Amino acid sequence: MLAKTLHKTTPLQRLSNLSVAENSIDPIIEADHQPLKNVAYFFIIEGKRFIKIRYNEIVSIEASRCYINIHTTANRYLVIGSMVQLEKHLPRHLFCRIHRSWIVPVEGISEIGTQRIRVNDQWFPLGTSFRRRLLTQVKPYVFNRSYFK
Repeated sequence: MLAKTLHKTTPLQRLSNLSVAENSIDPIIEADHQPLKNVAYFFIIEGKRFIKIRYNEIVSIEASRCYINIHTTANRYLVIGSMVQLEKHLPRHLFCRIHRSWIVPVEGISEIGTQRIRVNDQWFPLGTSFRRRLLTQVKPYVFNRSYFK
């Protein structure tokens, strides 16, 4: 009986039933969501409020178990969700996952080492499995491409 009741609720009704303490990435999102073109932001849910996060304000994104810390220039937001779920919201040309626990803006990268990366004067770990993807992403901007031969 309960399953039938839950099945008949609309996405808006499910959204209004969120608890005040629940923070999450949009729970109505479909698994194959792609970021909209020409949009420079996304929304998170904090309590019963929708908060707009602009891509250019993101300093870093950190995973911590089933939570995600979104560090912006002004605030830090703790939301429930996975890095994979959040990665689907972010444009790939603006952000890069550099570690299983970190996503950073490509524009802020100032130095890439073998095991760490410098973004906005802060050092982050660089996972070995994520290094190749990062180098592929920055390759068009490299002056001396003999490194990639």
